[in-house]
Amino acid sequence: MNADRGRFLRANDVIRETGLSRTTIYRREREGNFPKRVRLSTNAMGWWSVDIDRWKEERLGVELH
Repeated sequence: MNADRGRFLRANDVIRETGLSRTTIYRREREGNFPKRVRLSTNAMGWWSVDIDRWKEERLGVELH
């Protein structure tokens, strides 16, 4: 794993982190308004934690770290 990207978050983690529903996350991702998922295996997808953190910072207009 690339330490600069953080760790992988699965859908339930992203839902908890953002407060968005699964449907809203997928819709915003399709529209280009949310980070893209990464294929982890044949049947698993996830998001880099740093991408989710960056998205939250942009939405809030503050740095979270």
